[in-house]
Amino acid sequence: RYGLTGDPVAAETSAVAALLEQVRDTQVPVHLMQVSTARSLELIATAKAAGLPITASTTWMHLLHSTRSLQTYDPSLRLDPPLGNPEDQTALVEAVQAGVIDAIAINHRAYTYEEKTVGFATAPAGAIGLPLALPLLWHHHAKVAPLPWLRALSTAPAQIFGQMPPSLAVGEPAEMTLFDPAQPWVAHSQSLKTPAQNTPWYGLEIQGQVIKTWQAPMAQ
Repeated sequence: RYGLTGDPVAAETSAVAALLEQVRDTQVPVHLMQVSTARSLELIATAKAAGLPITASTTWMHLLHSTRSLQTYDPSLRLDPPLGNPEDQTALVEAVQAGVIDAIAINHRAYTYEEKTVGFATAPAGAIGLPLALPLLWHHHAKVAPLPWLRALSTAPAQIFGQMPPSLAVGEPAEMTLFDPAQPWVAHSQSLKTPAQNTPWYGLEIQGQVIKTWQAPMAQ
């Protein structure tokens, strides 16, 4: 699209199908990362319905953008895997809401201005996301029915990798995020707390901001 080359859908779906066959034979749990196509979601949904021990994740950028956004040739939108078509994006959003997608990955990749400000095809793949994912997903998708989205961003990733999700219990270490959905802010170096600018929202006002986080110390 727009003269840009992408990856064929079969590059992803053939790998997904092969992995699902292995899981069917071995019953070994598998987590499928960075799912980006509607066809892959169909395979995953069918496998889950058959009781296969699989989980799946996509990235937050694939939930907010599609190839339609590439008309600007913004190097911040060169991602790995590449953005899917609008139908893929819609299918991914519906898959989060339905629980076919279990987790949302931030896939935060910071690059300097000089590294990213090159031709689209030669720019390194990736965008920053840590301060942006929650407010933007909330604004565009999650505020109507937030539970699947918040679960996919918080407790589900811990459960997938066999970790105990944090709990709000007396005596337990605090691990929380304070988010104000009404707080406007502008994405720039100071507010993002990084010199990296590789995001299509750089310089724009965003509705909703993470005010504070608490994280328990890691076990020694």
